[in-house]
Amino acid sequence: MIGILLVLLFSVYATVGSLLFAHSSSNFETLGQSFNTCIEMALGDNIELSEMEKAFADNPTITGRSAVLSSMILPRLYKWSFQILFMFILINIFVGKSYTL
Repeated sequence: MIGILLVLLFSVYATVGSLLFAHSSSNFETLGQSFNTCIEMALGDNIELSEMEKAFADNPTITGRSAVLSSMILPRLYKWSFQILFMFILINIFVGKSYTL
């Protein structure tokens, strides 16, 4: 059951990362690279937010105040929400195992 949750979490975040950051970040150019980036984030590797922020700063369709807010908020929201959800699932694995012993 936990494996299904992990696969679902990684696939959703890899797809969203590819859609949001593919045109400016080398970490999210393809779906495979997005999966690798999610695995690296799960293992604690520090993914630079500056590459992800450029995705919205370089986008000509997003201008003005919304571009600034998007470039500041969305990359952080993406990274932090992934790490928090992954930690909750990881804690659930250990808590669930301790109660079944």
